[in-house]
Amino acid sequence: MAEHPNAARLREGYAAFASQDIEKLNEFFADDIVWHVPGRSPLAGDYKGKEEVFGFFMKLAGLAPNFSFDVHDCLANDDHAVALLTAHGERNGKILDEIADLELGDKQDAVLKGNAARL
Repeated sequence: MAEHPNAARLREGYAAFASQDIEKLNEFFADDIVWHVPGRSPLAGDYKGKEEVFGFFMKLAGLAPNFSFDVHDCLANDDHAVALLTAHGERNGKILDEIADLELGDKQDAVLKGNAARL
């Protein structure tokens, strides 16, 4: 069975992130995207809109330059898609391991939400 087009779209987005293709990510994210990072870390908070989300990515790169992720699966239908992944980063002997999801909505095939939870 072929992968749903919305699942394939999410995989394309993660490939763009991994290759630091900001132009592609800019097309991929909705203008009103909300990215939620729970906890009390320097990265915790809600990032609203592309500018704040890209700012978050820059902070992440500065704090954890070896940040990586592994997409386990993308689940999709005609209305939604969710990517399930684990992320890993290290800084000054501290380790970040978390699970995360991205939700692709019906707004021009753009990512509407991002969430993360510590393992």
